[in-house]
Amino acid sequence: MSASTQLPPGAVWTTYGFINTLVYISVIMGICLAVVGGLWFMTNFRTPKESKRTTQAAHQRRDLLFLAGDNNAINTYTSFRVHHEGAVETKQIGHKFRQHYTGFLSRRSPIDKIEYVEPVRDAKGEIDVVATEKKQNITEKLAGYINSLMTRGCYLPGAKVRVWFGVEPMAVLTSILGIAGLEMTDELKTFFGDAFLVDVKALNTMVVSNSWKESQINAQEADKIEEGKVLAGTQNEDFKKLALYLGVLLIGAAMFMISVYLLLHH
Repeated sequence: MSASTQLPPGAVWTTYGFINTLVYISVIMGICLAVVGGLWFMTNFRTPKESKRTTQAAHQRRDLLFLAGDNNAINTYTSFRVHHEGAVETKQIGHKFRQHYTGFLSRRSPIDKIEYVEPVRDAKGEIDVVATEKKQNITEKLAGYINSLMTRGCYLPGAKVRVWFGVEPMAVLTSILGIAGLEMTDELKTFFGDAFLVDVKALNTMVVSNSWKESQINAQEADKIEEGKVLAGTQNEDFKKLALYLGVLLIGAAMFMISVYLLLHH
């Protein structure tokens, strides 16, 4: 621009104000992108998966499932659908290969009496009919109580969601209270021996046969998918998202540098 050229009044300040505004916008965008990128990184790479599952269950009002696997690890899932006969299905994961878990909640139903328990014998080795009948009644009542514990879901007080426990290769979901009841009965039988008038084997049979019907167990859907392929697909998606956020962040940084350059040269 030559020295004789005259600018209209306010043109310099208008240009200067426009460049300043552009710089401010670029700085704010850069800060916002950095904050969003940091939060995304913390959520996806620094937050434990169990914490994210618990948050998801709390927000969606779903049950939380803790399933023990063959690798001595406990995987956390959230319930997705509940079908007839108490079937609980988790959400499918993966892209090319879809994988989910189906388990069945225990039922609170009357105990089906088994025909025989292990008979009680007197000092002569003969069957004590009265003691055997008493053992039968006690075993049936205890089985009914433990069956009620199987259906009593425990709650996480903070998330306000129910928690169920199971094993991934099996289609059984239960309460930890029921598991504790069975373990306590087994320990008492070991400690007191024949003085503890409960047939533990018969009790386990009655509890399992009434808590989970055979129709439930046979209805389990087993997906034969390698976990490594699903995990690889998930990691690939995470990498694409990270590349996208970094690209947007670099664009914001480039805009900021261009704005500073224009400001310094005007």
